[in-house]
Amino acid sequence: MTRIGRNEKCPCGSGKKYKRCCGFRRINNQVEIVITSGDDEVTLVVKPDGRKRTSSLGIPLDLPIQAYRIESYAAYHMGKFGDVLEIFDEFIHHGEPDELSIRVAYLAAAARAETHVPKSVQAMLEGKELLWKKIHDEHPLEELWFSLNAFTEAVEQTLTGLESLLLGASTGLYILPTSHPTLCLLIAHWLLDKTNRIDLALSLVNCCLGWRYVYRRIEDLLSLAKLLHRLGTPKLFWTSIGNLYFDYMYLDSTEQLTLMNSFSYQGQSSRVHPAQLCASQKHTNRIEGEFHQFCVDHGFPEALALSDMLHEAFGLAEGRDRHLVDKFKSTKTYEEKRSIDWLEKKLFAMRHPWFVLLEVNEQNFIRNGDMAFVNCDTGDYSMACSQWWRAIESVLKRKLIIPVGQHLDANPAWVEQDRQYAASLAPEQELEWERLFVRELADPHRRNRMTLTHMLLVIQKCLSDVRKAKEVISMVRRYSGEFMSQSLSEFRWINSELDEYADMRSAISPNVLTEQAIQSYRNAASHDAALDFKDAVVGRLLAIRILDFMHYPRYCVSTKLEELKQELAAKRDQQVS
Repeated sequence: MTRIGRNEKCPCGSGKKYKRCCGFRRINNQVEIVITSGDDEVTLVVKPDGRKRTSSLGIPLDLPIQAYRIESYAAYHMGKFGDVLEIFDEFIHHGEPDELSIRVAYLAAAARAETHVPKSVQAMLEGKELLWKKIHDEHPLEELWFSLNAFTEAVEQTLTGLESLLLGASTGLYILPTSHPTLCLLIAHWLLDKTNRIDLALSLVNCCLGWRYVYRRIEDLLSLAKLLHRLGTPKLFWTSIGNLYFDYMYLDSTEQLTLMNSFSYQGQSSRVHPAQLCASQKHTNRIEGEFHQFCVDHGFPEALALSDMLHEAFGLAEGRDRHLVDKFKSTKTYEEKRSIDWLEKKLFAMRHPWFVLLEVNEQNFIRNGDMAFVNCDTGDYSMACSQWWRAIESVLKRKLIIPVGQHLDANPAWVEQDRQYAASLAPEQELEWERLFVRELADPHRRNRMTLTHMLLVIQKCLSDVRKAKEVISMVRRYSGEFMSQSLSEFRWINSELDEYADMRSAISPNVLTEQAIQSYRNAASHDAALDFKDAVVGRLLAIRILDFMHYPRYCVSTKLEELKQELAAKRDQQVS
């Protein structure tokens, strides 16, 4: 049989070169997969015709440049930095990479803790001074990382650059210009290892606790835990990992399902091999086990019990592996740490990007709550928890009830028409007909005394009417729903309704603000029930998630983020005047 050259026309008659047609399929059919059970090693042997490569990548070896570009960008945002650099090598083999691919490889190299820009990236940037400058200017954290490692004699100058970066971030909700927290964590470790700038490390760690995106790598969560230990962090702030880990875990599970059919380009598709998924999952599970053990040893022994309680609070207890609580036991004697440094006002703004958008009294609720958590000596943390929920009540009233009320006050005819309709009903029905809207929301005095439960009912009823296109008799209720739907999109998550601004976490844990949660953490905690540390912390973590959703500084689209920055600028201008 005559051997067909890779660049010859394919004998199937397609008109394509053999390497891009049947030869392409032949290459992919020559992958030998051996999957073993249990904890045995997984072997994946790739034997391509032509260029030899042993790869963990689940994409074909011969693809158009545009396909590699797509895969490179996706791999970076999934936190697969090694894959990015391997795809970059494929770029170089097949042709010159484009600007985006060079940029992504530069970012991935920094995130992999490379001390220098890879030679392959440098080679692609030769003679492209404008692109070099653009990358440096738009990715200052990566530039700082390479500078810290390459120019040790100019460390002080570089640290000044880091201070300037953090100062600039303070005007933009402390959202740092990078997708993953990896670089911030690496720089924080570097600062603790080689300098005495604990203040800068502390700032970076607090920014990581309030990160805009879901963590995509368990290695980053472990790195964060090690930094919390090195900084002598109070137990309260260790518990914030509970929210971060929950989001990571559920997004990672979704990602595993997606990867089973991850690649498609112009009719060519490639499934990630089961062996690759198995090997990847084994690696993740190993690091995850190390992460759990580190947290129970150094952060707080109740870490996994708290995780169980969070699952129940999110209504997702069925998906939880309850054996983890028994598997990871603390092997050390835990000593609580107290540090006033963690209660500085600016650190609240780093941990919670929405903090600077709150009114002063709302900020005080948050600060008083955390101070009570850290300094409590009685074992009853109900007051600390209730302060967070008082903040929610105040924000909800300011951002929702007052604007809707002002809309109703400007249109008194709606209220009058509803009252006339109610008067036409039987006496026993008149007082109760749409009482929440006509007698509470439309009345300025009663409106100011509405409880958090009443506010939640208003939101649920209004959004339900809009979603179902329900014909509502009450003018007050109808126009309240229209106003809320058009002007206050940040409350759609309460009914699991996603819009173009939606926080992706609302699809993972939609039922956060519920009557049961209000009863447990706002009403009972304020009046008649003691809360131990774990129960109170769950209430605090739910409150953080609710306030995140209300403000959307994290995971939001750029348009909404710019609106928030404008709101912050207007707030500061008002304070100055």
